[in-house]
Amino acid sequence: MAQRIQLRRGTAAEWAAANPVLALGEPGVETDTGKQKFGDGVTAWNARPYASKGDKGDQGAPGVADDTSVAALFSDPDSKTRAAGNATYASAFSATQTIAYNADGSVQSVTENGITTTYTYNSDGTVATDSRTANGVTTTRNYGYTNGNLTSITKAA
Repeated sequence: MAQRIQLRRGTAAEWAAANPVLALGEPGVETDTGKQKFGDGVTAWNARPYASKGDKGDQGAPGVADDTSVAALFSDPDSKTRAAGNATYASAFSATQTIAYNADGSVQSVTENGITTTYTYNSDGTVATDSRTANGVTTTRNYGYTNGNLTSITKAA
């Protein structure tokens, strides 16, 4: 005899109205959106993040929380996630960055921490060169393309 397993399911409106607490690891499916949530045994449905990509909307990679729930983790000043993110990425984002634009809206130059990188472009809008000046020394790189795809970046002589 074949066995059937059914998950808890309902429309988004039905879930929102019932607002149940799913058991730890228990899945719930919105039948009209295809979105899923997994319980933690404590948090009610409306406060849980979506967990996967539904067939009617991108929720990120399977098992990954949606943008709203991730943003909440980073905005909470007491969050361990925020502390880890700040420790990991603080040096990657300078508070002193200046970007200059060409008349067509393309980036002309970026200056960060005393280092300026300038860009030139091909007629199709792809980057032709970038020149980086640090401590009075300029290094230029040329960008090569084949059939519109970037295929090389070489240091200019």
